[in-house]
Amino acid sequence: MPLAILLSLASCKKHGEEVINVPASITTTTVTAISTTAATSGGNISSAGSATVTARGVVWSISADPTVALTTKTSDGTGTGTFSSVITGLAANTTYHVRAYATSSAGTAYGNDITFTTAAAKLYICGTEWTTALGMQQAKVWIDGTPTILSGSIESFATGMVVTNAGDVYVSGSLKVTQWRATYWKNGTATYLTDGTREAGLGSIFINGSDVYACGGERNAAGVFTAKYWKNGTETVLGNGTTESVANSMYVSGTDIYVVGYETNAIGNKIPKYWKNGTGIPITTIPGVANSVLVSGSDVYIAGTDNSSIVGLYWKNGTPVSIPGCYLTFNIFLSGTDLYIAGTDDSDKPAYWKNGTKTSLSNLHGDALSICVLGPDVFVAGTELNQRCKFWKNGVETVLSTSTDIHNKATCIIYK
Repeated sequence: MPLAILLSLASCKKHGEEVINVPASITTTTVTAISTTAATSGGNISSAGSATVTARGVVWSISADPTVALTTKTSDGTGTGTFSSVITGLAANTTYHVRAYATSSAGTAYGNDITFTTAAAKLYICGTEWTTALGMQQAKVWIDGTPTILSGSIESFATGMVVTNAGDVYVSGSLKVTQWRATYWKNGTATYLTDGTREAGLGSIFINGSDVYACGGERNAAGVFTAKYWKNGTETVLGNGTTESVANSMYVSGTDIYVVGYETNAIGNKIPKYWKNGTGIPITTIPGVANSVLVSGSDVYIAGTDNSSIVGLYWKNGTPVSIPGCYLTFNIFLSGTDLYIAGTDDSDKPAYWKNGTKTSLSNLHGDALSICVLGPDVFVAGTELNQRCKFWKNGVETVLSTSTDIHNKATCIIYK
């Protein structure tokens, strides 16, 4: 038999031996937990097809039938079965298409295309307002302008706030039950972190997964107000206990816990203080206060004051950065690569700075205490000489307070 015929016969296969690429069978899970910026979906791979599933997840877009060529996708393991996917980085009040996918050597299979619409963003503000009828200051939350008193008829104040993707609203502060107690509220329900035997209060709150962190301080047995933070109710003492210290702000990044505030030195001057995982790290030896901390990747930003100069500043990884036209800095916010600072300008008026460029907010004396940015919109909360809680959206003022009093302050603003 000729060689050519032998080779031809050797290369032939029976039909049952042919390799047929069969992609996986997959369906997309119904979308749940929809917020302004996130949602949850996933998939169910009932059959791997002819090859092992090496990648799976969901992919989304504002256009129908998105594919894995997009960067907007998750990676949720391998193999068959059900999986859950958290979709993040979404825009508010926007309709998206999502599909589950399963990739193997046989190709990429897609589940059914599901559409969902993110929630419209809400404006959350917390602060303290004087209630004339009761003759006391009270912690409040305004959601889209509607106020809610957090403490009933008990004296209280609010300092910071977090709004989770699930819509839970956490507010930090203090509530006076015989004595000021470090308190946070979740959706209006109070949780006490101190027992009320000694004066205490919170400066801010931070939520990391299911963990609730808060920082502030409490007087110790010797009567010295001492900086602390709490994780799920368990306290960690930060201050030295012999000189006054206060924790004003905190940020949790991975397993690292960052807290800033101040600690007085031996001659009674407040010195800006920075603690990482409970260990004090010097910012400066110059008198001042650290008011806000933000962590992005390996960069640590701290807003505060340094009395060595009349120019306001912030610290990036310990290096001071002066802000032209600024006197005090209270809050720091990062949007992409843009750095925003809320504070008081050198004329003692509320203002904010974007990458060092100032935007004035008022002709009255006052302070811009909190700032947040979503898309093109810049929101700032604070107070003015007329002693009313207020906020500014893109520089336009809205008054929240119904009373005028020195206690009135809008201390935190979130738009999401």
